[in-house]
Amino acid sequence: MTMHKPFARKMRQLSNLRKRIIKATNTSLCKQLLIRYQRLLNYLVTRLTYRKLARFLIIPGLFVLQSQDLVQAQNFSTPPIDLSNADLQGFARPVAADIDGDGDLDIFYSDYETESMAFVENISTGDELEFADPTIPSFFPSEFLDYGFFAMGDLDEDGDLDVVFFRGSYDDGTQMVFNILENVGTATDPQFADGELPIVVEGTGIMLPNLADLDADGDLDLVGALSAETYDGTDSISFVYFENTDGIFGPQQTQGPLNLAVLPGAILTDLTVGDLDLDGDMDVLSFQGGEFPAGQYFFNYFFHENTGTAESPLFAAPVASPFGLMFTTDTTPLLSFPHLVDLDMDGDLDVLAYQYDPSAEIGRMLFYENADEVMTSILQTDLRELQVYPNPVGNLLQIQADFSVESITIYTAAGKNVKVIEGNNGDELHQISVSGLSRGTYFGVISGSEMRGRIRFVKT
Repeated sequence: MTMHKPFARKMRQLSNLRKRIIKATNTSLCKQLLIRYQRLLNYLVTRLTYRKLARFLIIPGLFVLQSQDLVQAQNFSTPPIDLSNADLQGFARPVAADIDGDGDLDIFYSDYETESMAFVENISTGDELEFADPTIPSFFPSEFLDYGFFAMGDLDEDGDLDVVFFRGSYDDGTQMVFNILENVGTATDPQFADGELPIVVEGTGIMLPNLADLDADGDLDLVGALSAETYDGTDSISFVYFENTDGIFGPQQTQGPLNLAVLPGAILTDLTVGDLDLDGDMDVLSFQGGEFPAGQYFFNYFFHENTGTAESPLFAAPVASPFGLMFTTDTTPLLSFPHLVDLDMDGDLDVLAYQYDPSAEIGRMLFYENADEVMTSILQTDLRELQVYPNPVGNLLQIQADFSVESITIYTAAGKNVKVIEGNNGDELHQISVSGLSRGTYFGVISGSEMRGRIRFVKT
């Protein structure tokens, strides 16, 4: 998955789009192609020299490098790219995060063969993603894999990532327990230890957790899919939501929260959260599989649009195969655990998914690339990239710079200036608060000591 020239594939895409625009006779089609062209060009101007891109700045009769407020849905490329270096045994639920603060996203999942956490390091060097073989990291305790379902986020807002592991239900069937693995190391040298207090919430069954600020109040809530079995033998599957109130989750759950619906007949479902339609609030992507009506099976991805607001979400009825995200299966059922994350760090949400064939007991790690880049139009081709962590970030962002920082200017993906931070602390490691920013992708220009750099990060 490596390539000889960085960004060569995207340069070819840009060239092909330019030819299609020149030949286009339909006004509507030309407008759509121009939107894609400008986004791709805006992505490349932050990474390549002006000389390499000069001829692409003008299309006959059009000057295309200009700021626009563009709100577009995502478009996922299919078929997905297989990231697996070998067949993976057992089913797993992936999570991607920059755990070591090196500026890219690594993959984690629970390995049922070794009964330990698997760490898949991102070793990409060019435009194409490349991952190493799975290893067992030394920085995770091994005794928290009862079920293997977990989520990552900065729960204590100290600038590094913590882990929430689902541990199971109490014997009385009324409470579910999650262990917090706190990062007691640093953002670049992590070391996880069992937190002092577990999270105890109402309910029974097996829950697949996500940490997301679902109500836009600045903290991470607990939301996920719950497979419950009651003592009378009745099975049920639902989406559940536990609001974070000053560090306390629930304890009472909201089932089917805010109209977030599970389809009739579902036997397995999972969800992931992100702004899929780029309207500033959190939507939900789910996988659901089951049988309804009798003898008719369904296995697909579904889009749950937030038709409310960022602060008061309300979800519409699920729509199958959203944004070209097709899920194909033969007569053999295939299960999928999706995770919305900007895996290739190009400014939009991709889908990382673990697809499992229960009949063969083999899984694959798949990457659905988001084909519509939404990047800044700021011309900063001469600036070197600086490392930031954690990424994605909830509150405190650490910036690694080898010069004294005097100012930081933060821009949205559309190029709008939203925050300027002045100061000079002379430290190599700089920490800023981004809690006041809305969720989305941001870019920053770092200035000071006669040096400049750029950063990019995702605010959750």
